[in-house]
Amino acid sequence: MTDKAPTPPLALLRALFLTSGLGSIIVVWAMRTYGGFEGVLDPDTAQLLAFVFLGVIAVNVLVLAGLRRFVERAHADRKPTLLLMGWAVGEGGTLLGAVHYLLTGGTTVFIGGAVVLLLTLFVLLPLPADKRPAS
Repeated sequence: MTDKAPTPPLALLRALFLTSGLGSIIVVWAMRTYGGFEGVLDPDTAQLLAFVFLGVIAVNVLVLAGLRRFVERAHADRKPTLLLMGWAVGEGGTLLGAVHYLLTGGTTVFIGGAVVLLLTLFVLLPLPADKRPAS
């Protein structure tokens, strides 16, 4: 008898990534809006940081597009692991956006990160289609 790990419930895990990513946006927005937290970077540094973070998010999108090809070709046993890896990369863009917003108050990276997360979860790496035979 072989011990095989059960397949994780991907819909639940995707919901957790979505909640975590969007939750970080809400928490950071609340800190800036109601907590009186002001940006700590001067405008030149903030602009440089925005370019760097947007570059990292663009690289994330390229990685996700490449990972999508691996997911499409992967054996069914490997797909959950690859999806989780991709969703984590997508969530990284959201966290970068939240950090940038907290430090500078700029919303460009903030919104860009959220868009990348949503695209990752629902377009680039959606849940695999259920391929059970019709009865």
